[in-house]
Amino acid sequence: MGSCVTDEREAHVAVDPRYLEQLRAELDGDCVAVNGFVATFVSMWPNRLQRVTCATNDDNVGALVDSALSIRSSSAMVGAVRLNAVASDLEQLGRAGDLAGVRRLIPHLRTVGDRTIERLSQMLLS
Repeated sequence: MGSCVTDEREAHVAVDPRYLEQLRAELDGDCVAVNGFVATFVSMWPNRLQRVTCATNDDNVGALVDSALSIRSSSAMVGAVRLNAVASDLEQLGRAGDLAGVRRLIPHLRTVGDRTIERLSQMLLS
C-alpha cells in the first residue's frame, strides 16, 4: 500500500515539483494555466473523496474504481506521488472486489489527500 505522510517534513515530499515543471513545459511555460490546474485539483478534492466514500458505502465497485482512477490520474498530473500511490492501491482493491480493504484504506486516503492539498495550496501561495 502507499506510504503515509507522517510529519511536516514528509508533507513537503507529498508533491514532486518536477511534475508541475513538466506540465508547465507542456503548456509552453504558462504558469497561470498550471496554477489554474492545481487550483482546480485542490477544489475538487472534497468531491473526489466523497465519491470514493459514497461508492464504498453503497458497495458500488464500478463507481469506486472510477473514483479511484480519477484521483490516481489527476494526482499524477500534479505530482502528488503519495496520493497517486494510495489511489492506485484503492483502485486495485476495488477491482479485486475487496471492499473491506477499501474501507480500511479510506482513512489513509483522506489523510494523504488532505496533506497533499495543504502542500499544493502552499505552493499556490508561494
